[in-house]
Amino acid sequence: MSQSSNNNRICLPLFISIPIPPPPLFVIAAGRINACNIVGEPKCQKIEDDMKDFVFKIIAELTIADRAFVFKYKYLMPVLQDGPNCGLAALSMVTSCKKEIIKLEDIFDYAKSKGFSNNGEMFSVHYMAEIAQALIGCDVKILEDGIRNKEIIIDEILSGGLLLIPYDADFNHSPCKKKGHRAHWAVVCGLILEGMPPAESLEQDDSIKGNCIQYLPGERKFTIKQMSKAFVPDKLFMLARQGKSLHPAVWKYDDLKDSNENLVEFDPTKAASEMNYIIPPEGVEGGLKGKALILKGLPSTTVDELGNYVKILKNLVELESI
Repeated sequence: MSQSSNNNRICLPLFISIPIPPPPLFVIAAGRINACNIVGEPKCQKIEDDMKDFVFKIIAELTIADRAFVFKYKYLMPVLQDGPNCGLAALSMVTSCKKEIIKLEDIFDYAKSKGFSNNGEMFSVHYMAEIAQALIGCDVKILEDGIRNKEIIIDEILSGGLLLIPYDADFNHSPCKKKGHRAHWAVVCGLILEGMPPAESLEQDDSIKGNCIQYLPGERKFTIKQMSKAFVPDKLFMLARQGKSLHPAVWKYDDLKDSNENLVEFDPTKAASEMNYIIPPEGVEGGLKGKALILKGLPSTTVDELGNYVKILKNLVELESI
């Protein structure tokens, strides 16, 4: 929904030599240039890059402080939005965990054909639920109370669910409270719980499928385990993707919840613009405020993936502590 405006062009005399800036979001690797800004196409940000982001943002601090934590993550391919289609970009990211990603433009065509959107905007959780059910074929649970119940959200994500949630996005895309004027969408695909270690937990073996990674400070190691109910979290961080960055975000749970619950009105600036936005009959407040979606029945993180994450995390944390 957030849409960047074009800068005014400045005409310069021909004799002034201006260095040509590099193309945006290009990376040079293995002697060639890879473009990363094609909407709906696979991006250069890979799981190793995601793990680096998490280590630099929070995990290294947790391990240094000798706090136990639980790490759950499902890698989704980033998809950059083009205009105010952040919700549709989030849906396209969700499909990347299946065999074939559904391109953003195809999701937009469907949304427009249903009368849900004119420009890619999505101001209704119910509209998003219908699109997800029709195009992705997953089980969709509408959370009419949003993410107020922390225990339910933790259980759903640990069980492999993905959380689609509207919120107000600040200039750095993190949650803020602007009364819905900067309404945006994100997909939460993981979490980090910080707290006291469980009294006992099930070790990973051939007969047990671990659903998360736990860091055990006493043993100073990452271990694949089943989440134990004995784990008492002090802090909860949400791991999310949104359509304006290739990098995953780490947000405090309370910040995201408060932002989601402040979506009360349509941005007056957008209302006064020449663009025609589709607002549901119940308005922005009725369509978005304090609401979210849980998507279930999609491929979840496998034990092999978790094992790969453990190897990457161990190496990164060791490098960070040198």
